[in-house]
Amino acid sequence: MCQDDLEILKYIKKNNFYNNYYGLYEAFAYIYEKRHEFQKANESYIEGLAKEEQIYKIDELKKLYKQFEARMKTRIEREISQSVFSIESINEYIEIELSKV
Repeated sequence: MCQDDLEILKYIKKNNFYNNYYGLYEAFAYIYEKRHEFQKANESYIEGLAKEEQIYKIDELKKLYKQFEARMKTRIEREISQSVFSIESINEYIEIELSKV
């Protein structure tokens, strides 16, 4: 994706293009995850899932979110097992878990 992907997505969202399509929230989450901004990726999924009645193909978004959660769990477990975890990693995991409540 190009350098300004996030800005393009923000423009699309601001102008209400595709706001009811799961792919918009998936795209935000994808970019954030690639940037290692895992909390923002999680928030993107949560935002889309909160609009369950409005989102086209909500089941696809739910599936993608479960895959994201599995990746985050694996990442944290790998860091712990390699003793390379940090307080930031643990805090990210806790924030993701708390956001589900």
